[in-house]
Amino acid sequence: MEPQSVVRLESAESDGMHRWCRYAADVLLSPVRSSELGRFQSFPGEPWATILDRVVSLTEAPFRDEARSLIDSGRMSTSGQIYRSAGIADANLMSCYVEAPDEHGVSDEGTQIAGVYQARVAAGAGLGMNLGRSSKRAGGAVDVASIVSEVGYALDDLSRRTGTKRTASAVSLSLDAEIGLLADRCSSESHLRHFNLVVNIHDGEMRSLVKETQSAALDVLVEAIWRTGLPCVTFIDSVNRLDPWPDIIDGCNPCGEQYLPPGHACNLGSINLAAYFNEDGEDWDGFRAAVRSLARLLDAAVDATSYPSVAHRVINTTVRRIGMGVMGFATSLERQGLRYGGQASTEFLAESLSVMNRVARDEVGNRPYVTSIAPTGGISRLMGVSPGIEPLGPATSWRDHIAVLAAAQREVDNAVSTTVLLPSSAQPDEIRAALVLAWQSGCKGVSFYRDGCRPAGGQVAAPMKVDA
Repeated sequence: MEPQSVVRLESAESDGMHRWCRYAADVLLSPVRSSELGRFQSFPGEPWATILDRVVSLTEAPFRDEARSLIDSGRMSTSGQIYRSAGIADANLMSCYVEAPDEHGVSDEGTQIAGVYQARVAAGAGLGMNLGRSSKRAGGAVDVASIVSEVGYALDDLSRRTGTKRTASAVSLSLDAEIGLLADRCSSESHLRHFNLVVNIHDGEMRSLVKETQSAALDVLVEAIWRTGLPCVTFIDSVNRLDPWPDIIDGCNPCGEQYLPPGHACNLGSINLAAYFNEDGEDWDGFRAAVRSLARLLDAAVDATSYPSVAHRVINTTVRRIGMGVMGFATSLERQGLRYGGQASTEFLAESLSVMNRVARDEVGNRPYVTSIAPTGGISRLMGVSPGIEPLGPATSWRDHIAVLAAAQREVDNAVSTTVLLPSSAQPDEIRAALVLAWQSGCKGVSFYRDGCRPAGGQVAAPMKVDA
């Protein structure tokens, strides 16, 4: 998937929130509306101060001034979905869900699945679903490509009819020779421009890649990634080996930072590393204070969300997943004079995430699902720093990028969203080598973008990398 470019904005500390407010209104706060919901989840032209009032109202009164100051000064941010929906009755504050295909008959399954996607998108959430479940129930007879296409058209129709802001969607699949066709369609057909394609690969399949005894389907996968930047890859055995959830997990959210069982959801927020670690030194006390404040906000958002059903509310308010992460990593490295992917940079990232995990758990309780790293394409622009843990430019080697990804993965509960950049001259063998390195390094998943790989007239940017 093509990465978002880094947009440098002036710091909020230089001219207050005026510049930020305009960007927020234009990008983060485009209204999420649907005739089914009968409401706006944010209001065009809403002043930044009012937006902040809604967001900080999630937390208890004694903590609101601190939260407001931290967001206002660009030190932390919730996801765009919380900016849009906090403090509004019956609104969804979760950034992403994973669902299972409906258990009804297969004959109209595409329509049923499209309806689930429409419902989540209408509420402003991204949705992931494993369509391999459909194939298994139907004895392999389900045409996954047709279902994906039907969902894409349904979401386009929803957007046209209601003005609903399009969020990203993902489908997870098992490795299959048809993956090349799906990758071509998702990268070139306009109604699938918001779709992320994910393939679950098992350890045995990766071992065959190491030994160069891989199946034809693996060769097709590598060629598809080289040609289109799709699909993303999940090392699904690593996901389940490292996750304490008792049932098998086989789906992820559209950006790949949340592997979830069906019916589970997660909200997102990020700390701006560049605000605490820069040319002026290290501010660990300030960083810890921001972690505590954001943890309180995200935990409160779990209860404030209007869920699709009683069952969704019960499971999500019981498990209480939050997805706290970081942004501005590369900006922080640049200001500290550290090389992206060097040992000092990965040690710094590991230490900051380790501290985040400990402090967040001290604040909200020792639960298993607290941290993940979202792409932050929208909120990082709002804060004027680099997104997530992405590098500042394409010159970073894929080995350095995977070193950073692996360092982050070792310290977060769920997963990490990042796109490994490759030059246009990269060959399929380099993608094979990068896949093996990511798997051997303990990553749960990885995605690639080779410069210029998208076909003319196809998808120019990856919308699923913008929000959160």
